Amino acid sequence: MKLHPRPVERVAAMVAMERLDRAPALLHAMQDASSGAVVAFEFMPRSFIEGHFAVAPGAREPFERPYPVNLLIELAATRAGGLEETLEEVLTGWMEAGEVADAVIARNEAQWRAMWARREAAAEISFRKHPVLDTDIAVPVDRVADYLRDIEPRLRAIDPDCEVMSVAHLGDGNIHYTCYPSRGEKTLLAALRAGIDALAQEMNGTFSAEHGVGLSKLAPMARHKDPVALDVMRAIKAALDPKGTLNPGKTLPEKTFLDKAQPGNRTETTE
Repeated sequence: MKLHPRPVERVAAMVAMERLDRAPALLHAMQDASSGAVVAFEFMPRSFIEGHFAVAPGAREPFERPYPVNLLIELAATRAGGLEETLEEVLTGWMEAGEVADAVIARNEAQWRAMWARREAAAEISFRKHPVLDTDIAVPVDRVADYLRDIEPRLRAIDPDCEVMSVAHLGDGNIHYTCYPSRGEKTLLAALRAGIDALAQEMNGTFSAEHGVGLSKLAPMARHKDPVALDVMRAIKAALDPKGTLNPGKTLPEKTFLDKAQPGNRTETTE
């Protein structure tokens, strides 16, 4: 176990942009200016902001007017001095260039907490409607905007009446993509999940970013992982846990599961 020093200085800001595809460039500029001090770079689209209003009475707009791209950026360092100035300098330059539409820097603890309360309400926002399909995919950082542009038409081709919402750890391309199907049929949920996963894979991403495989991702695991790799994983599992007592039935799909999860098969149960 390795412990990291607690930061002694941190600064956060809400940043508004009109175009998500320019956000990765802002991330790189901020990292360069701060010598890698960016510890959070969170993307919240307008639909997420409106969802926050639905679950948090009294919540306020992050800016004077609505924007399609809302970013929460935080810098932290183990040595005090200069982070707020760096953040302000970079944002000022981007605003003067017309690439950042607005920005609000947290000047005290209360403002910092309010910014993070909005982002940390993600689970409550995502699960406020049912039926719900909550996923955890990732793509390269510079493909996040492409993914969000392309995935909704794919899902509407499967379920024209579905609704969607997302929130992302944009700094590493991790998207929590939520779909609200028009009905809760297992076959429909499986088809929508397959579409979400497939596009991530096509963009050199992954169907499982930070929350593991567990039970809900057994079908994608069987569909997208190399069968030889799965056999190796099973061999390691058997060597370490010959009686199958450690977290049984999770992470690794049984071989009988594979036939049900081949591409084009929309009938498997994923939950």
